[in-house]
Amino acid sequence: MIVSIPRFWKIVLGIGLIATLLLGIGLTLSMRDIMYPKGNEISKGEEKKDTNGLPEKNLQIVALGDSLTRGTGDETGKGYVGWLKEELTTGLKKDVYVLNHGINGYGSENILNDLKTKEDIRNSIQKGDIIVLSIGANDLFHAGQEEINPEVIRNRFSVAEGSMVKVLDTLHSLNNRSPILCMGLYNPFSDLSVGKETGALVKEWNNRVMQVVTKYPKMVYVPTEDLFSIQGTKYLSSDHYHPNAEGYKRIGVRMAQVLE
Repeated sequence: MIVSIPRFWKIVLGIGLIATLLLGIGLTLSMRDIMYPKGNEISKGEEKKDTNGLPEKNLQIVALGDSLTRGTGDETGKGYVGWLKEELTTGLKKDVYVLNHGINGYGSENILNDLKTKEDIRNSIQKGDIIVLSIGANDLFHAGQEEINPEVIRNRFSVAEGSMVKVLDTLHSLNNRSPILCMGLYNPFSDLSVGKETGALVKEWNNRVMQVVTKYPKMVYVPTEDLFSIQGTKYLSSDHYHPNAEGYKRIGVRMAQVLE
């Protein structure tokens, strides 16, 4: 069959246009895959996490609280925060950095005031990968600087709990994506005549803290009472109130276990 010349060129032209169109589509798709590879897609603002829910690369611990967070009594200078850092560095094979805002003598109201007024602390919490907190000891015991009176301690519960709730609520509002570890209290007076009474008060306080912490999905209560319940004074420093290096290590290891 003989095809006329004009019709022949129309067919050639049509095939050429189709080929050009397909080539253009192919180039566009290829460039998209090069510039935006699917294997590297991460949602906006989302950081890659490991199986523990922590960032794959380095970690930033932000510590808040009183002299326990500061590490007072630890002859090595680490405190529970330093021991936690060491455990995570070794166990996760990651670089771990610490911002420690703990201050000796701080009570719940002091911590709350810092959270509301100090922009550097607020910013560090917002960016932190792990938040750790010691709270309540000074509200109840006044750092062991007065005679221990169980009745007086109990009368402080209501105010202390109210301040503690405000602190935890503020922390949650600043960072609801990272784990927040809230340290429970231990009984440093177990060998005194009021040891049983203070032990009961510590249990009651810890139960109240647990009830509040469970309201927030990323908060975790970290018990420490059992770490000092047997031969507790063995893990206390010379002031008979703060932990020594071994006591702080036990707390730091416990916190690392909670994150596993």
